Amino acid sequence: MGIGTNALYSNTIGSDNIGLGVNVLRSNTTGFSNIGIGSYALTNNTTGAANIAIGQNTLASNTTGGINMAIGNSALNFNTTGINNIGIGHHSLLF
Repeated sequence: MGIGTNALYSNTIGSDNIGLGVNVLRSNTTGFSNIGIGSYALTNNTTGAANIAIGQNTLASNTTGGINMAIGNSALNFNTTGINNIGIGHHSLLF
């Protein structure tokens, strides 16, 4: 389910995803069980699965990383392929 401009725009067979906000999960194609809330959350995710991103730009650069949780603006923003990370707080684990 995508609510917001371009939310889940590229989704093809990805399932059980929730995107709320502008460009949330925009690049997702086959990733599944992701939750993105806030503009640009998980925007570059393509195949990553089981990620939770709450806040603007959270996990925005993630492409294939999975089982990550980011809460707070720009938390884990530059994570691309990392797995099993938790970042809570503004700019936590930013780089």
